[in-house]
Amino acid sequence: MNNSSSSARRIIKDIDADILERTKETYITLGDDNMPIQAKWSDFTKDNVNKEKDNFGIYELGDTSGDSLYIGRGRVRNRLTSHFLNGSDPIPGSSKYRTEYTESELRCEQRERAEMDAYFKKYGKYPKYNQRRG
Repeated sequence: MNNSSSSARRIIKDIDADILERTKETYITLGDDNMPIQAKWSDFTKDNVNKEKDNFGIYELGDTSGDSLYIGRGRVRNRLTSHFLNGSDPIPGSSKYRTEYTESELRCEQRERAEMDAYFKKYGKYPKYNQRRG
């Protein structure tokens, strides 16, 4: 019984160490959340969007002067396609976009929230087509 207890404690200690290490990695990864999307703007055309991967990520739609109209997340190519004027969720005035891919849906949600918070902090409001958020 003593041997079993000792083994169980060692297993729990190993699990705790593993969780702690993964948590540290998460916090380190999340540390750059205040950084805006680093990608350059691309023209918001079907040809360009069709070249995007359909992986999880965040994206920003902008007007001709590069002012942000909408910050979104999801499977990038699918979501961007939905924002064309004939799509299911059009964003009128969009002429540019930029993307940042994430490794998971959870990370995608975290980055979108960070982008929205940073935008709000800078401008005192959300982008035009994100106004319903809060």
